[in-house]
Amino acid sequence: MTGRERITNICKRLPVDRIAWTTLITNETRSGMSAELREMEVIDFYRYIGCDILQFGNASLPKNLQVPLPRHVKQPETVKKETKNLPDGSVLLKEKTPWGTLTSVSRKGRLIKFPVETVEDLRIMKNIWKNAMYMEPDGFEKAYVAVEEKIGDSGIYVPVTGISPVQQLLQIDMGIVNFYYLLQDYPQEMEELIDILHNCRKREYEFFASRTPGPAVIALENTSSTLTSPAIYRKYSLGHMQDFVNIMHRYGKKAVIHMCGLLKNLLPSIKETGLDGINGLTPPPIGDTPFELALDTLGEDLIILGGSPDCNLFHNQSLSAGEIKQALTRSIPPRIRSAHFLFWLVADGLETELDNFFIVREWIEEHGYF
Repeated sequence: MTGRERITNICKRLPVDRIAWTTLITNETRSGMSAELREMEVIDFYRYIGCDILQFGNASLPKNLQVPLPRHVKQPETVKKETKNLPDGSVLLKEKTPWGTLTSVSRKGRLIKFPVETVEDLRIMKNIWKNAMYMEPDGFEKAYVAVEEKIGDSGIYVPVTGISPVQQLLQIDMGIVNFYYLLQDYPQEMEELIDILHNCRKREYEFFASRTPGPAVIALENTSSTLTSPAIYRKYSLGHMQDFVNIMHRYGKKAVIHMCGLLKNLLPSIKETGLDGINGLTPPPIGDTPFELALDTLGEDLIILGGSPDCNLFHNQSLSAGEIKQALTRSIPPRIRSAHFLFWLVADGLETELDNFFIVREWIEEHGYF
């Protein structure tokens, strides 16, 4: 089978000839490799190492291959952005609006001060999103065809949606501490903002479901019980993800949710979403949810469209090729190999030895065929 046939069959819960495997690389991944490999276009690099290509949205794609996606934008007539480089190397961003100014500070791409810290900030953000403009992209179909042609028979492009409201606020706009203080002190206003955000996301879900030709869509959630308790997940995110799933199913798409965090205590609620699959499912020691537990709880039909065994395996220079293969054999037992399972070698953001990709490919050739 080709990579395209293999991943498509996994999405459709049909048999495959061997375990499918993929990866996602960034500049850091190839930082120790030769100039030729560092400069190789990512799709060509995936083909070079011999993996099945699951192109995770536009991640790491060069601009000429990126697919324009629908989004809600802060209108320039109401939101004016000003940036300033600070002496310590961080960047200050001010978003000036008719309702007030939001200020955030980032360093090396990570927020060290979130834009929403007070109820006044919360009200500003609510007004921004009330007035956000929904934009459907020009040239979507043409760009989609172009990236699919580039991938060819090696795999498929899977669109990735933006994150749902609670995760958006926790990860990007407020941070954990501000989110929970504001939710406790101003629950009605927080829930109004969450509803506004969710209505925006639902329009985007409709676009992905109705306009993308592939078999599946991934919602980028990064769900974890380190961010949301089972009670908070059930009160807010469960309904949001049910809407995502229902919209995908209405158009015949498989609904897959990216959840690479600690999921064990959230599994009963996750089951109620009706999802078809999980992307980034992570067993111990990095996560807390063994593949087998996910199947036990969510059912044998669960699509694991990217399961990630211990990434330390591939970044531990003291391990030999034989030891890595033995660990893979233990991590991916027969039950998982015969499931609707795509193995994901975690490499994004991490310098990775070229040989480790070939070790995985050799293991697949030795143990992956049915």
